[in-house]
Amino acid sequence: NKEGEMALVTYVAERVQKIFNIDLTTLFSTTPLNLDVSFGNPRFKKPKNHNERIANAYTFYAHYLSLLVLQATPDLKTTPLPTRAKDLHQEIIQTTGSVTFENVLHFAWQRGVAVLPLNDSGNFHGACWRENYRNIIVIKPQVNYDAYWLFNLLHEIKHAADSPEQSDLSVVEAGRDKEWLILEDEQKANDFAGNTMLEGRAIELVQE
Repeated sequence: NKEGEMALVTYVAERVQKIFNIDLTTLFSTTPLNLDVSFGNPRFKKPKNHNERIANAYTFYAHYLSLLVLQATPDLKTTPLPTRAKDLHQEIIQTTGSVTFENVLHFAWQRGVAVLPLNDSGNFHGACWRENYRNIIVIKPQVNYDAYWLFNLLHEIKHAADSPEQSDLSVVEAGRDKEWLILEDEQKANDFAGNTMLEGRAIELVQE
């Protein structure tokens, strides 16, 4: 019925208003929406064929959820993260016994890094945000394998470990094409993830 439809429209509109900070009058007008994406100084990686409007909207959504997680975990204490794969591997082994997705997930939370997994549609691969020295990682792997989730989590942990002197940080990865893969910081994050998983033998094993 019409009353039910209007209630649903109002409910959705209020949620959109809250997430994107858009006035309801503007939302229901014919004026084109202008999403002012502002996440500090983000390093935004996106493929050539990405839809920028969809990517911006999804980034808003993921960032909003991330802020909610940080708001809900005020007692989560941030501690320095290892910046070398060898050191991280050793710490994970010492504290959990093995480098598995579940163990690294627990390790991240213990070190004050909140982790938000997303499993919905959208051209978005992951992100790392830092708000007032508090890190949160968003992972959204496209393949449902533990090893793939583990690699993505370790990749984002590398971003969270970088530049600890900065109070705010934003790394948003909307796609992973060839141009994205050759970026220096992404190569380092990939190497970091592989070497943490394989005890520093990633290159050796690939060559073998």
